[in-house]
Amino acid sequence: MAAQATPAAGSGRVRRDQRSVVTGLSGNFALALAARFAAGLFAGVLWAIIAPHARRMAAPHQQGKALTIALAGTPIALAIGTAVGTLLAGLIGWRATFAVMTLLAGLVIAWVLAAVPDFPGQAKGERTPVGRVFAIPGVVPVLAAVFLYVMAHNVLYTYIASFVAPVGLGGSVSAVLLVFGVALASIWITGVLIDRPLRLLMISSTALFALAVLALGLLASLPVVVFLSAALWGLAFGGAASLLQTAGSNAAGDAVDSVQPVIVTVWKHRHRRRRCRGRTPPRRPRSLVPGLGNPRAPGRCAAVRPAMAAITRRP
Repeated sequence: MAAQATPAAGSGRVRRDQRSVVTGLSGNFALALAARFAAGLFAGVLWAIIAPHARRMAAPHQQGKALTIALAGTPIALAIGTAVGTLLAGLIGWRATFAVMTLLAGLVIAWVLAAVPDFPGQAKGERTPVGRVFAIPGVVPVLAAVFLYVMAHNVLYTYIASFVAPVGLGGSVSAVLLVFGVALASIWITGVLIDRPLRLLMISSTALFALAVLALGLLASLPVVVFLSAALWGLAFGGAASLLQTAGSNAAGDAVDSVQPVIVTVWKHRHRRRRCRGRTPPRRPRSLVPGLGNPRAPGRCAAVRPAMAAITRRP
């Protein structure tokens, strides 16, 4: 991926920092949009670099735990980032909020450059071409699991407000997402156990997700079920990124620097497809079972099942 992993990560973070500055200072929408596009590009580069670099920092029997710690910021940001950003924007304005983000990013850059050890990347002759990663045993099942799992999660996350409104919880969307966010603390459990029963953890995560969506589909008219399902959903998703990236890294072996960008691309592709399809739900959703729930959730549950089949198939 890069000749020097840590400088590459720091360089990518610097460029994301610069894009935040442009977004905060620009009065031109097209310029701000271009800056956010560039920030997204560098975010993808960072995500692809961080996982292999974190694994290199740890002993082989602790590489999964190292990756989980490195990626812990993602669920934490999901849990509190939007709320904190909205609060700051209301107090000091959105431009000042971007300035705060830039300052924090600068501190992170300095911390990485000062504290994170550097490792040489792969020489040009040692790199695996991206086109060949699909022939590595075990990689395709992991990519299929990423594709299906993230698709199901993103659809549910996108439409959660429209989903709970017909059952009388339209004013409680923030509370539902708060329960989901708090439950993302399951990443701690993932970090403790990930270097041992990886397959069992992935099956458990998928099963919890399927159970949560099935409950939403059949019993969403009961508020307590909605909140319990949100908790199960958060428990399932909290460590999913670490589990899937660890599984991909284990399958990749020496080709980890080529496999991780493919995993990130598949993950981000699901975000893009979800947004391009729009956010308008059916006007009057009807239940598959008269008087119970919402018909969209069982479909999401069905979308998760192939992910379980893919991740549990032994090469």
